[in-house]
Amino acid sequence: MIKKILYTSVVLLIILGGALVYYIHGRLEPTPRISSSTTSIIGFNHIGISVKNLDKMVQFYQEATGYEIIDRYGLSNDIRANKLYGQDSLVLNKVILKGPNMLLELISFDHKQTASIEKMKPEGPGMTHTCYQSHPDRPTYDSFSEAGIDMLTRGSEPVEGLGVSYAYGYDPEGNMIELEEMSWKLIPLLTGNRWAKENAPWMTQVALISHDVAALTAYYEEVLGIKPYRVNSYGPSETLDAIVDID
Repeated sequence: MIKKILYTSVVLLIILGGALVYYIHGRLEPTPRISSSTTSIIGFNHIGISVKNLDKMVQFYQEATGYEIIDRYGLSNDIRANKLYGQDSLVLNKVILKGPNMLLELISFDHKQTASIEKMKPEGPGMTHTCYQSHPDRPTYDSFSEAGIDMLTRGSEPVEGLGVSYAYGYDPEGNMIELEEMSWKLIPLLTGNRWAKENAPWMTQVALISHDVAALTAYYEEVLGIKPYRVNSYGPSETLDAIVDID
């Protein structure tokens, strides 16, 4: 009887373990990848954020991430820039920061210096946040907190999930940021422990919130030439409530 119970327990553990590995693999190593796209798109190059106080924002993101400045320049009434942004007599200044897997562009426009700043709502609509992931030895929660992030998530620490801890907050101009600290178990599956340990926090996604997910999914599926790797529904959940401070 005891042997039968032990045998049954081992079988159940194997099944559950396999299911967990399958879930994690599907979440972190999605198929198909962008490399399988039938289009000429080969990846995502950068995140662009329009800011008012360029120097202040550069300082914040450098303190929080450790990214280096690889380019800094200004343009004044440049014909190509006017055409690109659909403006006349455009004056802009741009700083490009280099992350481990993507660039971060911070751009200030002279004609927007009097615009009011409002905090992005986590439920959108629109592109609501950029997500930064980190190795457990170098948690994004700590580095962004030290840089002065305005934390949205309830409590004084990130919220634990399935192998990942989560927190939401705002940069000095109200742009939303998601912070994810990967566990020791997920890091080898996600990036490799050595790469994650040697690099600064990496950017992993930009969230686009919509009231019509199906229509927007169909649009990007056509544009990118790949199908979504995961479709799901979440909540009601006390964990989600705590992360975004909404009941």
